[in-house]
Amino acid sequence: MNLGKNELAAKNFKNALKLHPDFNLYTIIASVELAFDPDLALVHATKALEIEPNWEEARNILNMAKKLIAEKNST
Repeated sequence: MNLGKNELAAKNFKNALKLHPDFNLYTIIASVELAFDPDLALVHATKALEIEPNWEEARNILNMAKKLIAEKNST
């Protein structure tokens, strides 16, 4: 499997998440995923907000993921 840098970073953060579920890690993963998979970014930003509902960074990533998904679906 030939992963790009963003995909490899997301994979490594997901491995860390298995050891220590944390809203910060979910947010970092979502941020990286915006570059290659906004659908996954949406999932992980949502998980971050389930743990920490007032986390503004995750909310911003969630909104950006929704925007990217809408743009992708409108083409």
